[in-house]
Amino acid sequence: MSEDIDIVLNSEIIDFTFSKDLFNKSNNQKNKLVEELNNRALDFYKNKLLKVITNDLSNEINKELKIALRDEELAIYIEYPSKLGIF
Repeated sequence: MSEDIDIVLNSEIIDFTFSKDLFNKSNNQKNKLVEELNNRALDFYKNKLLKVITNDLSNEINKELKIALRDEELAIYIEYPSKLGIF
């Protein structure tokens, strides 16, 4: 079985500040901001969140989990054993 997790990050957690004139920026400038925001989110996922999820969930269910981060989707996928013990 598998699940995906929708995560909403507070921009402060990834040390990102939105400028007040965001809507006045060009599309190119907005795209650069989005890219920077996504990169910071991925860094947070890889270096902090995935470790916590892996440790806490594995300990909670006493089973091995398969956790994958898909950078291009900004998505975390978790596979866990069914009641039969099969992924």
